[in-house]
Amino acid sequence: MKFNCINCGQSLEADSDMAGTSVTCPVCSKDIKVPGPKDQPIRVRRTTPPPVPQQPFSETSPLNTGLQPRSFFGTASMIFGVTSPLFALGFDFLMSLQTGVPFGRMLTISIPTGFMFGLLFGLIMAAFLKADTITVNIRDRDDFVSRINVAMSQIGFYPETGSGNFLIFKPSFWAGLMSGRFSIVIQGSKATIVGPSKYLKNIQKRFV
Repeated sequence: MKFNCINCGQSLEADSDMAGTSVTCPVCSKDIKVPGPKDQPIRVRRTTPPPVPQQPFSETSPLNTGLQPRSFFGTASMIFGVTSPLFALGFDFLMSLQTGVPFGRMLTISIPTGFMFGLLFGLIMAAFLKADTITVNIRDRDDFVSRINVAMSQIGFYPETGSGNFLIFKPSFWAGLMSGRFSIVIQGSKATIVGPSKYLKNIQKRFV
């Protein structure tokens, strides 16, 4: 068993059965204790844990984003709910001015008229503004976010909220306030976009 003198550093050697006994250093002539195995410094071997392999993103697996596009009837209902009362009140006001009949009495005519107008207008507009879903491939997240911001601004949509990999764009007045919002979820090398089908085709062409 080899050890060093604690006084002068001289390298010494002794049998293992002498551990714990005192010997005299031949160099400095001082008594030193022969260390035992428990006195030897413990060497800690540091190992780097193996890297956890990343799970490959399947290009063919469906994305579970939780985003649900607004249906045809959902879009028609939204438009109906907005236009029907507005048209009824406007029609009532104009008829009251032209006929001189009190505003309240015209409600029996204006309400059914507004209902019919809102229903027809909602069904017609829903064919153009219903929402749909597309999935596009991306290579770099930051590059995709930059490009989608530019593409959205060109069709009249602007960022409303953005948190991590979830983005929402709202329409400007000229794009149509009733056209709804765009919702985008980025997952791995793909991005799922939900928005008005009328504008969605334009966005899809830019990322094919």
